[in-house]
Amino acid sequence: MKVLQVIASLSPARGGTTTAVNYLASALHLRGIKVDIAATDDDGPDQHLHLERNSFIHLPDRRVIYFRRQTGFYSTSLPMLAWLFRNAHRYDVIHAHGLFNFAPVAAALSAANAKRPYILTVHGTLDSWALKNRRPAMKRLSIRLLESRILRGAAVVHFTSEIERLHAERLKYVYNSMVIPLGVDLSLLTKPAPLVRPKELPDGLESRPTVLFLSRIDLKKGLDVLLNAFCKVHEKVPSALLAIAGDGDPQFVEPLRQLAQRLRIADNVHWLGFVSGQRKSWLLQNCALFALPSQSENFGLAVVEAMASGLPVIVSPGVALAQLVNRYAAGAVCNPNADELSSTLINWLSDPAKRKRAGDAGRRLAFDEMSLEAFGRRFEELYKAVVAERDSGSAA
Repeated sequence: MKVLQVIASLSPARGGTTTAVNYLASALHLRGIKVDIAATDDDGPDQHLHLERNSFIHLPDRRVIYFRRQTGFYSTSLPMLAWLFRNAHRYDVIHAHGLFNFAPVAAALSAANAKRPYILTVHGTLDSWALKNRRPAMKRLSIRLLESRILRGAAVVHFTSEIERLHAERLKYVYNSMVIPLGVDLSLLTKPAPLVRPKELPDGLESRPTVLFLSRIDLKKGLDVLLNAFCKVHEKVPSALLAIAGDGDPQFVEPLRQLAQRLRIADNVHWLGFVSGQRKSWLLQNCALFALPSQSENFGLAVVEAMASGLPVIVSPGVALAQLVNRYAAGAVCNPNADELSSTLINWLSDPAKRKRAGDAGRRLAFDEMSLEAFGRRFEELYKAVVAERDSGSAA
């Protein structure tokens, strides 16, 4: 079986969607499925990746082809569209990622032209919070003109959690849907490897209770709530630190830095920027708690990475994994307000035995529910089902 993944960007600057597609490619490779990925050269706002375009780059478990992004807004790429129309027939299934972007539109059009089924993973783009707070008027118009047709035409619309599906189904455009949790390459988090301590952190962090925020910095992530909560934590636990691992648009980041100054906690808050690889592993293994008080999170790959590393997680009800966190007792779920979050953090920071029990439970959760093996098997079954349905329809 040959599957083509189509996504606007594979840049780490674009957050969890990129990570999810890379994990999916690895999971499918383990199942013997050939994977190609088509993406633009987007590398964040006003940035382009510096690499070869218009021809495949061969990686151990996939091939990737990049095309020039011609507009920043909507990430239009006419070279991508032309290539898709010429090559979509070479694949058994087209798998598009995201909405409100040129790439999934191009994928859907080319799949229909080649009479190939396409699957659409929306990656939180139909979440109620996102629809209300990010260009709501434009999105309402776009849904009527484009997204409704893409959703209706998909062989299956894939959601990463039941909460995400419930939000999307309110629009009445989703007919065939399936929930498959994302998978994570747990071996990257659990195998022995040299770790690199982020140079921005002070000496002796290992002996100080540190709360880790690991996410793209964005309006919905609740970092302002976390800073206000940490101010209260600092009053009770003066040795506590807050490590912020992630980056985002300066219009969001700079006011948050100023907030830390106004709260007089700047000396105990460390801004690390984007982290990956050995630096990220060091944080996951040396911090005391992971906190994500997000208003809305359709899945939360960083939450899985934290649990797989044995780190207790404190999340809000808006994080789709909250129910599993409660079920496995892998941490705590609390409302995203400073008073409740601060009391929760203080409670957990003062109880190492409780953190150890939750960390062990989080590891079980990650391996039971989120392994790369299970992820690949579920998608292989889905791909085979949509191909069989297409073939039976053709025969009829």
